[in-house]
Amino acid sequence: MFKNFLQISNTLLGAHFRQHSTIFALSSGQGKCGVAVIRVSGSCTELALKCVTGMSRMPPPRTAILRSIKHPVSQETLDKGLVLWFPAPRSFTGEDSCELHVHGGIAVVNSILDALASLPKLQLAEPGEFTRRAFYNGKLDLTEVEGLADLLQAETEIQRKQAFLQTQGALSKLYNKWKDNLVKSVAHIEAHIDFEETETIEEGVLDEVIVKVEELSKGIQQHLEDGRKGELLRTGVKTVILGEPNAGKSSLFNLLCQRPAAIVTPIEGTTRDILEVTLNIGGYPLVLTDTAGLRSKTDDVIEKEGISRAMQTYKDAELILLVVDSQKCGEPSAEHPSMNQMRHRQHLMKCLEYLNSFLTTSTSDTVLMAEYLRKALRQLGTKMDSFLSLFDPNTCNECSTDDFAIDNLNNQKALPPEPQVGNIEYKLKIVNPTKQRFEHLVTQLKWRLREGNGEAIYEIGVEDSGILAGLSQWDMTASLQTLQQMALKLGASTTILRERTLDNGRSISEVLVRKIPDDQNNIEVRVAVLGNADAGKSTLLGVLTQGSLDNGRGRARLNMFRHLHEIQSGRTSSISHEILGFNSNGQPINYSYSELITAEEICDSSTKLVTFLDLAGHKKYIRTTIQGLSGYSPHHAMLVISSTAGVVGMAHEHLAIAIALNVPFFIVITKIDLVSPTNTLQSLESFLKQVGSRRVPLVIKNLDDVITAGANQLTENVVPIFCVSSVSGEGLELLLKFLHVLPPGISATEKERLEQESPEFQIDENFKAGDVGQIIGGLLTKGVITEGMQMQIGPHKNGTFQNVMIKSIHRNRVPCRMVRAGQSAALCLNSYIPNLRNGMVLLKADSNAKGCLFFQASVSVLFHATAIYQGYQTTVHIGNIRQTAVVLGIFPSKCIHTNERASVLFKFKVHPEYVTVGQRLLFREGAAKGIGEITQVFPLLHKPESE
Repeated sequence: MFKNFLQISNTLLGAHFRQHSTIFALSSGQGKCGVAVIRVSGSCTELALKCVTGMSRMPPPRTAILRSIKHPVSQETLDKGLVLWFPAPRSFTGEDSCELHVHGGIAVVNSILDALASLPKLQLAEPGEFTRRAFYNGKLDLTEVEGLADLLQAETEIQRKQAFLQTQGALSKLYNKWKDNLVKSVAHIEAHIDFEETETIEEGVLDEVIVKVEELSKGIQQHLEDGRKGELLRTGVKTVILGEPNAGKSSLFNLLCQRPAAIVTPIEGTTRDILEVTLNIGGYPLVLTDTAGLRSKTDDVIEKEGISRAMQTYKDAELILLVVDSQKCGEPSAEHPSMNQMRHRQHLMKCLEYLNSFLTTSTSDTVLMAEYLRKALRQLGTKMDSFLSLFDPNTCNECSTDDFAIDNLNNQKALPPEPQVGNIEYKLKIVNPTKQRFEHLVTQLKWRLREGNGEAIYEIGVEDSGILAGLSQWDMTASLQTLQQMALKLGASTTILRERTLDNGRSISEVLVRKIPDDQNNIEVRVAVLGNADAGKSTLLGVLTQGSLDNGRGRARLNMFRHLHEIQSGRTSSISHEILGFNSNGQPINYSYSELITAEEICDSSTKLVTFLDLAGHKKYIRTTIQGLSGYSPHHAMLVISSTAGVVGMAHEHLAIAIALNVPFFIVITKIDLVSPTNTLQSLESFLKQVGSRRVPLVIKNLDDVITAGANQLTENVVPIFCVSSVSGEGLELLLKFLHVLPPGISATEKERLEQESPEFQIDENFKAGDVGQIIGGLLTKGVITEGMQMQIGPHKNGTFQNVMIKSIHRNRVPCRMVRAGQSAALCLNSYIPNLRNGMVLLKADSNAKGCLFFQASVSVLFHATAIYQGYQTTVHIGNIRQTAVVLGIFPSKCIHTNERASVLFKFKVHPEYVTVGQRLLFREGAAKGIGEITQVFPLLHKPESE
């Protein structure tokens, strides 16, 4: 990342020095032509023009005069041509410029370019440098620069019209209008915040701002819902011709091309490969592709490859022409300019997200509303003012929290620029802020905590650009005190993660700010523990949660087991839950924290709670392990590998399942007191490269590595590796520090979205507790559940649901009144439910829910020894559902092989289940396994019992 920063810095410095030089180049097309235009721009343009024309004084601006063009050294006449003079600032680049209109012969042009190159302080322009200078000098904004590039590349009339509109500022005017409205709204809401108590501001200002933001939000939403027509006009509509062999595809292809581009014969399968041409049809750009004929069975290897390529081209198409044998069966608008860059769409979508957050925020929290408007305004500003986007607009999107990494501060002189979104904030110093400035700082902290779901990281002594400036000891102490006061105002705590002293003697600090959300007792992270049998999973959890080391014979794991046969065999066969807490100082809170401490007291004393799901490692219990990963939706997975055995057994299988379910993971190598982990680390490195090309192992050796790993955990490309011993305790401290900074697996925005949906509680456990009543345990995937809420539970054997009421709620063995999306809980129902089973769901009472036996899914087969055909039976995992299902149909072929994808119709074999479109599916039977997503559900139509 630092290397990229240096490359950008060198580019910027080079651009700065070139900006003050004089450049020249051929501005018309290359090759022979009637007239060639050579352009010169820069401070020495006047001197250069006098040298090559012999003029004693400059001609009138923007007036063409005929002059002889001479070599400035030999005074040889090279050509006669027209000369035009454009003094600054009324020129294309905003600098002194001139144009030489000469004969377009190659020798003539080269001789004049050589003559200009012989002059001091003149240099040949780089591609696009005239436009770049126009951008530097404010003659064009970024959207107009993009429009100019499109105008030069335009091949059709519609492309020309769209690009010309953009060069005239059509997009700029629209975006600037939105930007001006946002600036006014920010000013009004800031005034409302500052003068609300003095009563010197007019009434209704806040209401007026809300109305304007609603109008702006609707305008951006309509702009985004354009079907990508601007981008399609710019690049050409990708059109694919599909059909059976000999349906007439190639004949249609030749007709549209107006030439015999494809071979046409009566023989089926003549077209074997992809044929692609770019057409201009009525002024519209079209990228037309002819493909091989599609059929389900063929013994020709070459034809099979052609069909495979045709299907891949079909997936990337924007328009499909389906050709069927009959015997067998707009222009861009100046009023509404179209987006033609993906960059525009990304920034506007982020802007719209902030505007919608503004509209849904309570009017009593005006400070947060103002922050949302500032973020939206910044996104609109980025659309036209991004300096780096000039060099590569497609690679200059803002950093996100997911791909933001804090590398070792000792080994670099700068961090990446401060991300606009996420939970990381840079502050050079915050010493003695004014009251108004302090309120703004608190608002920023509130925003960062919201982005990090209760956690924020502050880099003190770092500029917004990422430069590590550092602070004196006095300024650092004062800044940390200010940050602590900001945190106290929000009810948060601060913890210094690390401090560094720079070469200049100044220091920088990295501080973790943590605030428990108002609706939670603590921040909760769920970690699934995976690994082969005898890897030491339960022993490691026993050491972490009990606080005492193992004796080398498995004493620490005894508290993890739930059944007698587990104690006797030493193998986990069921899913057990264990908790590990952390206080605001990062100190672990477990059962050794104080004498006779209970789980309830651990929850009450912790600001962050890590819930471990100890899953079975033996092959015999693989279905239980898959159910734990699928049903409990863990935020992270911890793969435990024994250094004595290495990467063997079910470790490959468990990791493949975690990747298929998109669960971020880290690795812990145990038993290093017995064997050096060197060989295991080497095998892990090659293993991770096989898992995916972007998996980068990071062996944790110190606290800096811990912070780096924690910041990158959700990116899914960096895999932290810890080497520990449950007997000697080596490496456990670093593992605990990592668990302390481990981020929750869901963003605040996603969490809010889920909470606004109708509640859906997946039942994983059920039992009856004496006189208390029916108890169910599980995970709330969507919505909010409160005490006394009327709900319905099911589906029963006939697909119906039964009405129930929530009597009480417990979380982490502590009573509570509410459970929110993403939280696990135990619920007590008001009545006994006959035939209650795991896999049922609890839904809102007024939802018209029905169970289903039949469902369709888009499936990818990860492995199968032969092929999957109709009638195949397999165990299907969908969330908390685990049931055998039968394959009733495969489309479009009759079977599906390894690494192939198809649409499959399933039927549950025993009883109906509640599934929804979009849910992830995982199936496994023996060595065969696959993943998919549900695309269609067929609800049961039950009849009344009287019938």
